[in-house]
Amino acid sequence: MSPAIPAGTFVLVDDFAYSLPEQVQRGDVIVFTAPASFYTQTNKGPSTYVFRVVGLPGDTIDFNSADNYTINGEAIETTIRDDKVFERQREHWYEISAGGYRVPDRGGLDVPVQFPIKVPTDEFFVSGDNRANALDSRYWGTVPFDLVKGRVRVD
Repeated sequence: MSPAIPAGTFVLVDDFAYSLPEQVQRGDVIVFTAPASFYTQTNKGPSTYVFRVVGLPGDTIDFNSADNYTINGEAIETTIRDDKVFERQREHWYEISAGGYRVPDRGGLDVPVQFPIKVPTDEFFVSGDNRANALDSRYWGTVPFDLVKGRVRVD
């Protein structure tokens, strides 16, 4: 989640933030237990992850090779300043990449996610802010609400 949350940073998790899927908002940074599809794709054991919510239940997400998302046919607003890429979700801007856009290395993964993808009911499409290096929903799919542990507070 660098640059928003640098590697090794301790974070506070509000585990009372969500009692219903409808409470999760686009742009929230959530903590979740990785779904089974993550283990299938990465051969990694059970773990907890932190990513930003990009897609909500019912959203149609598309993605192109320049790390750009569209949500329900509308591009997420981005801007580049001093070789840093920023993305706008809701009223907030987030730095999503340093060094410009770069196509992510899939590391030999056989990626089952086909774009565009419609986010299932009570699930979320998540992405790392450092998109060029994030092994996120683009590779292993969506996160069911029952695996969401809480919201990260980065105020």
